[in-house]
Amino acid sequence: FTEVYTSPDDWTVTSSKTSEYFPVGFALVRDTSRWNRLLPVGGARMRIEATQAVPAAHGLSFTEYNGETQNYWGMLDGFSLATRLWGSLSTGPDRRWYYLGGRYSIRALSVASQSENAAILSNNEARFDLARHMDLNMPLLPILLTDLQGIFFIDMGAGFDPKEPVTMNTFRPASIGAGINFIGFV
Repeated sequence: FTEVYTSPDDWTVTSSKTSEYFPVGFALVRDTSRWNRLLPVGGARMRIEATQAVPAAHGLSFTEYNGETQNYWGMLDGFSLATRLWGSLSTGPDRRWYYLGGRYSIRALSVASQSENAAILSNNEARFDLARHMDLNMPLLPILLTDLQGIFFIDMGAGFDPKEPVTMNTFRPASIGAGINFIGFV
């Protein structure tokens, strides 16, 4: 792998500086999730992983630990609950940074607005079908929306330095909101 990295002081790319390393890792995965047409509606998925970066030609050296669990409960036809708990820690002389914020972590924060070399994140969603199979026959542009889904969500998480004391203020970033997911084909 080649990695371009940023300065933790000013959050900008320091230059076209790169570092090369070979990741050597081990992961355990257990997946009992059950899917409907396109999304999981039951079961769970768990993953525990450890990775050691072996430097190549003065490259990066770090150890990374990751854990994640996702649970899904199909409550009624077209309604399900989903939770995700994720945590990561990087140690060593060239610790990696984890960036939180944006669509796949804390949705109320801008992309990469929070960063540190350890992070924990919780996403909780209530998903419900709004429409199934909407066929929009427009001239020259047929569109098929296979699923139109509403969601309510609560996200919580934080990046932190494990060498510093962790307090409740560390975990203040959170978001509560709603949105629409759609999956379609043109």
